[in-house]
Order: sequence, then C-alpha cells, then structure tokens
Amino acid sequence: RKYFFLLPIAAIFFLLPALSGPLLLDDTIHLGPIIHWLSTRSGTYELIFSNPSGPFGRPVSILSFMVNILVTGDNVYAMKAVNLSLHLATGIFLSNLFFRLFRRDYNLLEYAKYASIGAASLWLILPQHIATIFYVIQRMTLLSSLLCVGTRANRKQQ
Repeated sequence: RKYFFLLPIAAIFFLLPALSGPLLLDDTIHLGPIIHWLSTRSGTYELIFSNPSGPFGRPVSILSFMVNILVTGDNVYAMKAVNLSLHLATGIFLSNLFFRLFRRDYNLLEYAKYASIGAASLWLILPQHIATIFYVIQRMTLLSSLLCVGTRANRKQQ
C-alpha cells in the first residue's frame, strides 16, 4: 500500500511519449488561424468568437490556444504538454471525486484512498481519454472534462 502513489506517476510516464508526435487530422486546419493571428495580432475578437467549429465556436479552447501560442510559439510539443496537464488535472479531480464516493460505502471505507487513486490512474490511461492528448485540437474536450469533473469533485458535501 505504501507504494500505491506510484500508479499516477506510472500513468504520467506512460503518457509522455504522446507529446513528441505530430499534428493529426484537422489540427492544422483549426490551428492555422491562431498561428496566423500570432504574426498579425489583429482580429482577436473575431478569432475567439467567430470560430465556425460547432454551434458555440469553441471560444474557451481558442483563447487557451492563443495564450499557449503567445507563450510558447507554434511548438506542437508545448501544446500537447498543456493538453497533458489538463488531462492530469482532471485525473486529480477524479481521484478526489472517487474518494468521496468510495467513502460513502461502509465496505470500501478502509480502501477508499487506494481505490480512488487506482480508479483515477486507470481513467488516465484509457485510450479514449488519452486520444485527446495526441489530437491537439481536442483541447475543448479536455477543458470540458476538467470543468465538469472539477466542479463536481469540489462541490460541498450534502
């Protein structure tokens, strides 16, 4: 039990190779206007709020890419590192949420800490979740997961 905390660390090392991959599918198409904005710095409002992707246009993820690109340039590794950070933060919130849920069951009470770390670690390495790290433009999915899980995990007990 005392080495159980190594599971999330192992998950991180499992995910690190994802950072060195190229842009995939329509990453370039959606990042193009943001990279162009970096050189001109014009049309900021339009870029954030007039994106044709989906009914609401992804303003939060576009803004996060703009900040990311302002700080690191158009470095793909850095964009994927931010995605990995968001993914890991969601895992931390999930561990907290799982812990609160497992504590409610008298049979799991003794193991709640370890079960929550294990469940969150497994969630971190599920293929459908790590695809959002490989596929840069899926930051919207990562931000959505983080905000949904984070607000639920930090909600006051009722």
